[in-house]
Amino acid sequence: MLRRRTLVPSYLPPATGLPAPHTGPDEHPPGEWASHLEVLPYDCVRDEWDISPPFLRFLITLPPCREPMLRNSIPWDAVELNEEIGKLAEHVEAAYMFMVGRRVELECALCQLGGGVFPYCVVIDYEDGQSRCSNCHWECTADGCWLLGKRGQHFFQSSFYEESP
Repeated sequence: MLRRRTLVPSYLPPATGLPAPHTGPDEHPPGEWASHLEVLPYDCVRDEWDISPPFLRFLITLPPCREPMLRNSIPWDAVELNEEIGKLAEHVEAAYMFMVGRRVELECALCQLGGGVFPYCVVIDYEDGQSRCSNCHWECTADGCWLLGKRGQHFFQSSFYEESP
């Protein structure tokens, strides 16, 4: 007689305890995801207790405006979103940008085309009037935000990162 065994997956992703991320065009006030992001529980942006990326050190000085959320076309649950954010420092920065930045009416080309993970174009404004979009930052676009072109990338790099000799 054969015994039936219950199959148990060898790896279960850790539960984040976070709700499913909001999707769609409606803004939501800062909530559990914003609180989670403020703690910065991602190894890719920490050097022991210190926050490594200079741009992120700037972003954490800004107050949250909205809950991080996804485009309708992005099917990630809480665990998947948390893992995707934690893959790259740029993803952590982009999620933080979306949370603290200014929503713009005239979206960059990437956002107008439905690109990026966030449902709309949110930018960080700089003292010289330049901006950078969270979706373009998430995508790590080589030429900077599609709203700005190469000048935006040059400004972004020169403002937060020292040039190598």
